Amino acid sequence: MSDPLERVIRPIVEGQIVSYLNDHPEIAEAYTGKRYDGRSKAAALKNSLAKRIVRDLLCADTRVRLEAAVLELSLERAA
Repeated sequence: MSDPLERVIRPIVEGQIVSYLNDHPEIAEAYTGKRYDGRSKAAALKNSLAKRIVRDLLCADTRVRLEAAVLELSLERAA
């Protein structure tokens, strides 16, 4: 994970997914996707969802919007 935006966004996304799965464990139990290396259903589901959400958040259009927002905040704080 060398992308600076991904280093910020991915832990937030994963944390939200883990929190939700802790509140709703039946969702993880219903997961039928692939599991590798003996990971739990919850871990496999978290990784699968996080990968897709982060990829959507970091697509070209959204990346431009995020970078502009961060730059704007940075400039406001500098003033």
